Amino acid sequence: MLTWPGQTSAHLLERWGQPLAIYQPTEGKLIWEYRKSWTNAVPMMLPSTTVHNGSMNAYGPRGAAFGTYTGTSTQMVPAGTIGIHNWCTTRFTIQNDRVLEVNWEGNACEA
Repeated sequence: MLTWPGQTSAHLLERWGQPLAIYQPTEGKLIWEYRKSWTNAVPMMLPSTTVHNGSMNAYGPRGAAFGTYTGTSTQMVPAGTIGIHNWCTTRFTIQNDRVLEVNWEGNACEA
């Protein structure tokens, strides 16, 4: 987007297509507004902890021993998906059929 100032509005129209909206903030200037948005489904993983309990017996030439144990193990398991909303609004200021400046806002804008 940083290379757009100085380009013709015809070239902008050719590359970006028809704007979603056109505003005239002052005489001689136009603002062409473009918007894009989409949602990505991202797999979600959550920790799952398992508790392990048990006992053991040991026998040998000197006798027997008995003991218990407790422990845990944790692993990540799939837990569905979540939607991540991506969007960008880009505004080109046009004057004398040339791009004067570019402004954008959003979490998915590309320079």
